[in-house]
Amino acid sequence: MKFLLIILLGLIFLTNANSQNLVNNWSFEDTFSCPTFAEQLDKSLYWFTPRGGGGSSDLFSVCNNFDLIFPKVVGVPSNMQGFQNTKLGNNYVGIVNYFNNSEAREYIETKLFRVLDPTVNYYVEFWVSLSNESNYAIENIGAYFSIDTLHYSSNLTSLIDAQVEHSGGIISDTLDWVKVSGYFKPPTDGYQFLTIGNFNVSDSTNKTLVGWHSYDGAYYYIDNVAVIDSALQYTIGINNEELKIKNEELKIYPNPANSDITLEFSSFLNQDIEIQIFNVMGNILLSEKRFCQKSLDLAVSYLKSGIYFIRVSDESGKIYSDKLIIE
Repeated sequence: MKFLLIILLGLIFLTNANSQNLVNNWSFEDTFSCPTFAEQLDKSLYWFTPRGGGGSSDLFSVCNNFDLIFPKVVGVPSNMQGFQNTKLGNNYVGIVNYFNNSEAREYIETKLFRVLDPTVNYYVEFWVSLSNESNYAIENIGAYFSIDTLHYSSNLTSLIDAQVEHSGGIISDTLDWVKVSGYFKPPTDGYQFLTIGNFNVSDSTNKTLVGWHSYDGAYYYIDNVAVIDSALQYTIGINNEELKIKNEELKIYPNPANSDITLEFSSFLNQDIEIQIFNVMGNILLSEKRFCQKSLDLAVSYLKSGIYFIRVSDESGKIYSDKLIIE
């Protein structure tokens, strides 16, 4: 009976998550059992390495903090690669994105909740953090979509170009999580698999030496993977132009949040504004007008865990928007 209850609870969680995100087990919370050592990505539901290899990707979990045989080897926040809290939840994964004097790579792969529509432009996002033990940091971390699962080989990096790849400079942050994001429109029908990693050979990988630690490569933690129908963003008025200007005009904190948030503006001063909150299905959950003086507080405790969008418009018709994560 206990086993059946766990299965039912897991199905309820997945149903709720998939209504917002095409990535099954997007924050690696659902596991077959607690990881006890490295190379146990297969304990995370729906995630695997490419066929024929793909490295020995690792699953990290809070539950390993209490393992008596191999304590904290793959624990959270302390583990064999350093120290890092999760972006959300209790688990994250880790992979080798570069190794000095070698083409060694690791990847994580999953089958999406449904086949992608070639008429839709999808928004892709995941978060990464460099491990403390890494000697190198790189820029080229990306996502690759395919019709079938990938087959790992020594020349995988020379045969594949990631459709979404980080281009904001080398990711060397070991304290905070860094967002990797972009858009992907399938060229044909049938795309249903997502693989994350570095798809560049060493010579074309933008890299830098960041220290002299125990690991002679670039090892990154990964958390919170999302593939969302970006048409939903256009439905609620969040187009590319809005996303381009929102970082300069609108700040939301804390984000992720669970009770109250603060909206801080650089241009909404002493005027009436309209605030709207949408879910990923485009449904309006909040619509109200407020008088703004630089910043304002907004209660969000009524929102369930998931991804939402905030849209703010002023009297001149300017629109600013951002994504909000509720824990």
